[in-house]
Amino acid sequence: MSEKIENLNKFNRYMLQSAVRKILPDSRTAKCLRKIHLERKQPLYDAIVKVHKSINHDSAFFSGLEVCGSIWTCPICAAKISEKRREELTRVIEEHKANGGELIMITRTVPHYYQSLKEFLNLFLKAEKTLKESNDYRKLKSKVGLIGTIRVLEITHGENGWHVHSHELWFLERDFPTLYGELTGLSFDEIERRYSVVNKRGLFNIWLESAKKHGFANPSPYAFDVRNGDFAKNYITKWGKESESFKWTADYELTKSHLKNSKSKKGKTPFDLLKDFFLYADKKAALLFKEFAECFKGKHQLQWSKGLKKKFLVREISDEELAKEIEDKADIIGSFSVSTWEDIILKNDIRHKILELALNAKWNDINNFVQNIRKRQCLTQ
Repeated sequence: MSEKIENLNKFNRYMLQSAVRKILPDSRTAKCLRKIHLERKQPLYDAIVKVHKSINHDSAFFSGLEVCGSIWTCPICAAKISEKRREELTRVIEEHKANGGELIMITRTVPHYYQSLKEFLNLFLKAEKTLKESNDYRKLKSKVGLIGTIRVLEITHGENGWHVHSHELWFLERDFPTLYGELTGLSFDEIERRYSVVNKRGLFNIWLESAKKHGFANPSPYAFDVRNGDFAKNYITKWGKESESFKWTADYELTKSHLKNSKSKKGKTPFDLLKDFFLYADKKAALLFKEFAECFKGKHQLQWSKGLKKKFLVREISDEELAKEIEDKADIIGSFSVSTWEDIILKNDIRHKILELALNAKWNDINNFVQNIRKRQCLTQ
């Protein structure tokens, strides 16, 4: 298992993507960054796959291939899309704060038991809809001067099955000194180390009532969290990019929560499940990842409230379009013919190795590496 290391770096995502291909053979992710992209009326023999090296970053990438643009199932597209969404959100947050606005992060969840993900998710979303349609919720929004919200769903699987919770970033007109007590309706006793309800019309109680209407047991106060939007929580790093001391702020929480590794032994993210299949051939993990993929197909990662994008001049661009964007400042260091790409690179599943070599090796060295594989392949035929 020399290549199957626990700390998967950005190039090992290609191996994880190959694992997705085994789980979802008919999906677009199965063809992502494998199938040659042809321009209109372009013959296949005329196509090439280019290898680029970034001028400003320690990265390399391919062009001339089709991409799936899946934020949910593709480790490669997800990393690229979420980073661009994070940059976009960071700009919005900074602009809002510069204009005197306030930010808070609200996390909601419910007790979870063995249910299909589809059933759980549908009930959870209905509970959120009931929450937001309530008069008490609308009064609270008006009281704190809510401009708009951005919500993301986070999914894990643990001892009690699937677990769904939402992170929602609130953009407020101004600082609200008594916001947290009044908004949540909860107070925490430092001596007794427990919560108590101080306002029955606070967000926690409204959420509790909404969840109960859709069959959930009473959520614990610990399953409801309000924090300053500058700092959601400290989470462990996503795949090999940030150090363990990295500060997981609101922009990361909303755009990259599906990429992070779960610290809890009881709960695993979908990409944790994918890693278990890749590393240990865990068939149950593969089935769970497939269930997740089917449930989230076609869904948006970030849900912006009406008018918020327009207010901050955020461009309307799909995940697929973001995944197709090529980094501006990058050199083309070489290219592969269709036959070399299909017969050598794909057949031996060495896309990740080519990109690793592209960072430091000369093209002649990369070409020699590929030709040596070709020779060994011919000898074994």
